[in-house]
Amino acid sequence: MDTKYKDDLFRKYVQFHECKLSVSDNKQRPINDEYLRVAASALFCLPKIDPFYRFRLIKFYEMAENSLRALKSSSLHSLHNAFSMLETVGINLFLYPWKKEFKNIKTYTGPFVYYVKSALTEDDVRQILNYMGYVQELGTTYKLKEQVDAIQVKMVSFELFLAKVECEQLLEIHLQVKDKGYSEIDVINERKTSNEDVRGCSEAMKRRAECKENLNTSMARMVLQKSASERASKDYFKPKVATKLGGVLSKNCKILVLSARFSVVVMGIVSINVMLVSKFTAKSVV
Repeated sequence: MDTKYKDDLFRKYVQFHECKLSVSDNKQRPINDEYLRVAASALFCLPKIDPFYRFRLIKFYEMAENSLRALKSSSLHSLHNAFSMLETVGINLFLYPWKKEFKNIKTYTGPFVYYVKSALTEDDVRQILNYMGYVQELGTTYKLKEQVDAIQVKMVSFELFLAKVECEQLLEIHLQVKDKGYSEIDVINERKTSNEDVRGCSEAMKRRAECKENLNTSMARMVLQKSASERASKDYFKPKVATKLGGVLSKNCKILVLSARFSVVVMGIVSINVMLVSKFTAKSVV
């Protein structure tokens, strides 16, 4: 990732929010929120950037994947809202560090429960707030430490802003590949290891899905062909066996018939001999 581009975007981000303290008319601001969002999107789309350098403090991809796996209510859309709310906490803290209402965060309030706790795991929420300088007390309240590192808070807020923009990028990728059977977790896993932009990630996932479909089709065709070959082989050998068996039985039957006929002939000859002997004996006696 181009470090100079990111550092420049960070300065513009801080400048944009610090202008809120001195300029009341939004039209007089040289930078607006839309400009920052487009610039952040362009930052993530720089060619051949290393995913490792997209975030320095927040482990965005690990947090997103853990939340989607652990919380049924979590999604890329809800993560976008959670990071947005936590960014607001950071912005208020570095703009108005003296205000008492920002010294404590009550995690049991409606907005915090609805937007943050429903999307991010408790450990990830604690880690982000600790980066800002908050320490957990009594399980449901976070209290700000006496001394706050303003630069640290600004950097955390900036990375939460980048996390919000990255959620938008992931949603765009998922919109293009969900018809291929990919889940939001699949998109996160692809994005965290890819140095391609949104379009490159989408095309890579589509190609992989098409290759898998072609492979499954080929395997199914091979199975069908194998089954057809086995059936043809069985059909080929069955008549052969039957014909051979029939030939053997027919031959045996012929032998039995001939044997029977021979027996009849022998018996006939024996009977004739007996009759001749009887007549000869009778003549001799007379």
